[in-house]
Amino acid sequence: MKQMNLGLAAPNLVCICVDNVKDNRIEGRIYHYYTEQPEIIKDTMQLLRILEAFYDRIDFPQAAEQLREFVNDSAEVKRRKQLPKPVKDREFLMKQDGECGTFLLHVQYRQNATWQGQIMWKERGKTLEFRSALELLVLLDNALAAYKE
Repeated sequence: MKQMNLGLAAPNLVCICVDNVKDNRIEGRIYHYYTEQPEIIKDTMQLLRILEAFYDRIDFPQAAEQLREFVNDSAEVKRRKQLPKPVKDREFLMKQDGECGTFLLHVQYRQNATWQGQIMWKERGKTLEFRSALELLVLLDNALAAYKE
């Protein structure tokens, strides 16, 4: 396996700490540079929603397409918010650990209505590329297979 640059200086680096795997759902915390407290995740859909909202909030990476929705508050979607300022640093992210696994996520692109990037399994020191959010979820699922009930 080749060693890859994970983008440790990227403004959108995220640390996913998985604390529990129950009924094929992951539970845990998400850390990034822009909040003091972690965002709590209770399942994989919530993980995807939190991450997509995070990338939209910091406007990085920029989405190549606007996702369609059944309900769309166009005034809120089009309103430009001030970009957040970092309150944490890389060392803070690197210190976080999940009970079942810790993953550093670097989404490089949001193209074709999905994500492309790299994920590093911190405990194993393995880094893999993914070409879609689905492939990312499969990688997480495979890594956490030992913790499934």
